[in-house]
Amino acid sequence: MSLFDAAMIRHQLDMDKANMVIVPDLEAYMLLTQVHEIPKERVGVLASVIAALEQPTTYLILSKRQYNHYKREEDKIIEKAVKTDGNDHDK
Repeated sequence: MSLFDAAMIRHQLDMDKANMVIVPDLEAYMLLTQVHEIPKERVGVLASVIAALEQPTTYLILSKRQYNHYKREEDKIIEKAVKTDGNDHDK
């Protein structure tokens, strides 16, 4: 993630305190929170949402409400995958 991206993210977050930046992995999370000093409560990781986009991107800006909704959905998918080892044999 470039310095320009980080500046754009910071600007977008400053414009609306209810928004968060969503990144696809922990590497991007660490870069934003530790290198670019964006508060960790304003950064979320949602690999499934970013992967589902038609045009892949390095980050999204979502409201905290949207983030919480997608995070719950992603957690359910992960929990189901862990319980079934990635298969549906118990159905």
